[in-house]
Amino acid sequence: MKKKVICLLPNGYFCAIILAIWGVDSMGKRRAFYSLFLRDSNKPGGNACVPGVRTIHREGMLAFPGGELYARRGKGNFPSGACRGNERVSVSLRIHRAGCAPHTNTSGKAGWTMKAFLILEDGTVFTGQSIGADREVISEIVFNTSMTGYLEVLTDPSYAGQAVVMTYPLIGNYGICTKDMESERPWPDAYIVRELSRIPSNFRSEGTIQDFLLKYNIPGISGIDTRALTKILREKGTMNGMLTTNEKFCLEEVLPQIAAYRTGKVVEKVTCAEKYVLEGDGPKVALLDLGAKRNIARSLNARGCQVTVYPALTKAEEIIADAPDGIMLSNGPGDPKECVSIIEEIRKLYQTDIPIFAICLGHQLMALANGADTYKMKYGHRGGNHPVKDLKTGRVYISSQNHGYVVDTKNLDASVAVPAFTNVNDGTNEGLAYTGKNIFTVQFHPEACPGPQDSGYLFDRFMKMMEVDR
Repeated sequence: MKKKVICLLPNGYFCAIILAIWGVDSMGKRRAFYSLFLRDSNKPGGNACVPGVRTIHREGMLAFPGGELYARRGKGNFPSGACRGNERVSVSLRIHRAGCAPHTNTSGKAGWTMKAFLILEDGTVFTGQSIGADREVISEIVFNTSMTGYLEVLTDPSYAGQAVVMTYPLIGNYGICTKDMESERPWPDAYIVRELSRIPSNFRSEGTIQDFLLKYNIPGISGIDTRALTKILREKGTMNGMLTTNEKFCLEEVLPQIAAYRTGKVVEKVTCAEKYVLEGDGPKVALLDLGAKRNIARSLNARGCQVTVYPALTKAEEIIADAPDGIMLSNGPGDPKECVSIIEEIRKLYQTDIPIFAICLGHQLMALANGADTYKMKYGHRGGNHPVKDLKTGRVYISSQNHGYVVDTKNLDASVAVPAFTNVNDGTNEGLAYTGKNIFTVQFHPEACPGPQDSGYLFDRFMKMMEVDR
């Protein structure tokens, strides 16, 4: 008996097959054996084994970049006594060297991808396969260490103006579920992964990341060494990069363009267009949307709050006139010092007696509004496993984080605010308590999504502040 399987596979991809062939060993027990070797059909006498490739016996896997893979069963191919009979089973997998990886192209029909190139500001170039939209983009390259929650990362508005590297090697294996989205669309300029799963396995899945990126015209690259890329960013610091499919790019010409990139005022890009309300029977909360993740409003609404969401450029007078029981300042993207007009409005909110809880960018803007300073970190905190210490209780919580800037507490006026949380890993500030005010702010994300729920109790603290003040 002889069987042969031919399959088109991505050019340059590593292909693997597991083959188990049952035989009877010398003790009369059924066991699985196989013999594998490579054959290059593009060479004369292609039936010969490729030099240097060992024949492998027993159950396992073989990865190879090209040629044909054969597995044979028969006398002489297995350990003595392993199999009985002279029948042969042959399975081959042929690589078509001319062409590229099959995937869904920008027209939504089956087609071929192109090579993609990630060019860093320091001149380093990574070569991989194009995923998502076929377009060129320059952005700030940052990395996220989360092992799950890639959809929440993609739809976090804090990534506007950035290209995200996922350090976990396999992305997309449970597909896309729109109920898990943290905003109405994905925000990164580009998406960078080691391996993209093209066949999700999840009963909730509504599609693949490939289709999701295409829908929103977001380019990406897969098949590169994301560990090496992350090491560069960690050692040299966050830097800009270009993603392109143009194989004729000139490094000397593109490097000045890459270096000149700035994220700019991205808060205005990601905030809601108009005010809206999530009904509730409890305290009324005014949520200033600086790029808010949905789970902030959900966390408040789940505790009974009526949440009114305001665009980022809303005047303080309008918020105060609505007589909220509490004010929430959300997360968001970009350099906090770019938000000059928003800082002025937050300063007005600070001067009221309304309880205020701020997260991430909101935490930074409240600090700037009260005379503190912020600075850009070497490579930031982005992931779901960052330990933070409550300086009052000494307790450590594992938190979800996504920020590249931090509040400088060296010259912090204690009469205005004092540090409340600190990062266990690097000692940077993770929260402030404002002196004589019902205001506390944190750099991390108590709403998580993705990430641990350890610090969700901070929403309960905010609830108590509002109840006392009512």
